[in-house]
Parts: sequence; C-alpha cells; structure tokens
Amino acid sequence: MKGGGIMKVGIPVMKCSLNPSNTINKKTGKKSQTCPVDLAWQEMNDERIGRDMDINPDMTYRNVWMEGNSGDDVVQIVQAKIDEINRIKRENGKRVLRKDAVSVIEVIEKPNIEYMSELSYEEKVKFLKDSHETFKQLIHEWNLNWTLLESVQHHDEFGGLSAHNHNLILLTTVDDKGLPTMNAFKEVNLKFYSYINKNYPKMMRERGYEVEDVRTYDMLTDEEKMERKLNPQQHGVDSYTYKKRKKEEMEQELEKLKIRSEQMSSQLENTILEITKAPDLVSYKDIQDENQTLKKELSTKDKIIQKLNVEKKELKQSLEKWKRQCMHIANKIGNKMLNAIGLDTNVVGIKKELPSKEVIQVIDDTSHTIQYNANDLRVIPDSQNKGKFCVILKKDNGFDVVDNNFDNRQLAEYRIKEIIDLKIEINPIKVKMNMDS
Repeated sequence: MKGGGIMKVGIPVMKCSLNPSNTINKKTGKKSQTCPVDLAWQEMNDERIGRDMDINPDMTYRNVWMEGNSGDDVVQIVQAKIDEINRIKRENGKRVLRKDAVSVIEVIEKPNIEYMSELSYEEKVKFLKDSHETFKQLIHEWNLNWTLLESVQHHDEFGGLSAHNHNLILLTTVDDKGLPTMNAFKEVNLKFYSYINKNYPKMMRERGYEVEDVRTYDMLTDEEKMERKLNPQQHGVDSYTYKKRKKEEMEQELEKLKIRSEQMSSQLENTILEITKAPDLVSYKDIQDENQTLKKELSTKDKIIQKLNVEKKELKQSLEKWKRQCMHIANKIGNKMLNAIGLDTNVVGIKKELPSKEVIQVIDDTSHTIQYNANDLRVIPDSQNKGKFCVILKKDNGFDVVDNNFDNRQLAEYRIKEIIDLKIEINPIKVKMNMDS
C-alpha cells in the first residue's frame, strides 16, 4: 500500500457516563472530564450532531460501519445493562453502581493525516478495517467481558483527508465474586494505555503496515514524565477538544503537503515540456483539455445513440402491439358502439354484440397512453440516487418521474430532447406518447 512513509497512529481514549459528575477533583482542582454517553454517540453516528465545524455532511455517506449501526439507541442499551447489573447486585446484597459510573469508553484510532492523505478512498477503507480488527483483538485480550458496541470509519472530516475509526466500548466485567459490574478505575488506566500502544504498532506491522512504535509511559525519561503530569495527554478529553488540539498540527502538515505539491508540480512541468517539446505548459494543457473534451463528447454521443436504438426498438414493438390491439377491437366491437360512431349496422358481416370485457380493458389501457405535455418536462437532482439527475413531468398536484439515474444534467437534457423528437416522429399517425413513470 502506498503512503507517506512510516505512519503514526494515535489512540486517544475518552471516558463516558450516562450521568457525568459535576464535582471538582480535590487534588487537581479540575472538573470531571467524563463525557455524556449521548453526546459521544450523537457526534459519532450519521447525524453527526456536535460542535465540530470540520465535518462535511455531504460526505457522511462515505462513512463505513463495522460494528452496530447509526440507528442504534446506545443510551438505552447502556441503561439496560446498568439496570441488569444493579438488579443482580441487589439480589446479592451488594451496593449498586454510582449514578456517575463510567460505563463506556470512546476510543479513536487516528492515523496521521500526512500518511492517509496519499491513500485512495478504497485504501483508506482497507487500512481502517485492518486497524479495527487489530484493535478488536487487543480489547478482547485485555478483557473478554468488555463489549464493543459501535465502530465506524469517519471519512467526512477535513475533506476526507483525516480518515479514522471511532469505537464505543461497554465496560462490562465481573468482580472477584463473579458478579457483573463496571470498574473503569481499575481497568482503564496507564497499564491499559501502555498495553494498547505497545501491541497495536507491532500487530499492524504484521499486517504489512509500517506503523511507528509509541513511546509509552514506562519508556519516558523522568523529565518527560514530569512534563506529562503537568500537561496531561489526550486520553480523557472529549472528541471536540482532542480535534481542536490537533487542528493546528494538521494545518501545519497540510502546509507541508502544499509546499511538497508545488515542488512536485514544478518538477512535473519541466518533465512534460522536456518530453513533449511543447513551447509552454499552457499549450500542452490546451491540447490535453481539448482531447479530454472530445473523449467526453464521444462517450456521451455513444450513450445517446445506444439509448435511441433501444427506444426505437421499444417504440416499434409498441406500435405493432397497438396495431394488433386496434384490429382486435375492430373484430370484437359491438353493434351499439358502431351506431354511436355513425357506422351502418346493417352491413353484412358486422356482429350485433356488445364489446367483451377484454375489449373494454384494452380501451381502458390505451386511454392511459395518450396524454402528455413536453413543455412540462424538467431536469432535477435525483433524490433516490445521490449525485445523479432525473427527468420529471410536472403535474397540477406534483410531478411524475419519467427517467432517472443520469450521471450529469447534460445527459438528462439529452433525454428530454429524445422524448420530444420521438413525439414528433409518431405525430403522423396521430398518437401521443404517455410519459407517466
């Protein structure tokens, strides 16, 4: 897999509670940084409700769910598990969980943007799936009782450059008596962070990714340990705060990428001029653009011709069918209907009978195929197929979809022209096409 050399993967952890505490820590003087479960879930699912301004809702459809789905009621799931644990605790004479107990942790697998920006969307998806499988294995090894509730790839931030995984883990476990409980204090600590950060890079390298080792707490110098105490790492902060802290770093990396891109563009320009012997890059680009335009026009014309051939065949079949139906009606029509349209019923050979049910049905079917107004045809975005266009027929009380799934507006406009042209072709036989969907 291509990429920007050795990659770094940060794995920040955020503790979550259904009812976070508002108390101030007596030792640190800081308010609890536990995040509400519902806020973590809202920012994570497809609604993407949160303070993050870097989310592009138009790209959310590119996100990939690996565990659970966006429609889950995570708060209800967590509450049900807490209620079950408290019931068992009461039955065994144990104290129930605190209301502000940490019941969930949110863990982000966040590769560096410099590496991910050079991957295609498909390569990003594959990497994040492999990362997810690695992280899932590590979680199960750490505690078999933990439950991975939700896991999703986010490809809708920073224009898709900063692709990463979000995970919500339910901290179900058992105490020394074998009873269910939740104990984030003992299980989500420096040992946990060290375990993940030591093993994740190694396991990803086994999968073929050059992931750089993380210097865990036990590997730090005394000075670095003191610095970490004075300036805590990213674990324990909410997603918004983490992203805000990392934004400057990303912007710096993007600036580096911009400079690198400009250098590569300059080198490419020189290479192109040397190979093509063009007087300048503008001349070369003009020829290239013209060739691309011609290719697109030819492709569009081929599609139109193909569609017209199909329409022509279908029209021919339809006309043959109408012809047979008309002959069938003429043979079956009764005496009373002939009188109504002014024909002499005494002509030898005309049967004196009413039209059959089959004739009435044919007439009814045919009546639905004789009205349409070409001036009411319009092109609008296709609500059923994102990024596509459709042709509609306006009506007094709304509209009908005539045709859809066009790649661009130009193809849809060609479709309208086809419809109008086909209508003109069959006017001599006094038949008007019905355009109901």
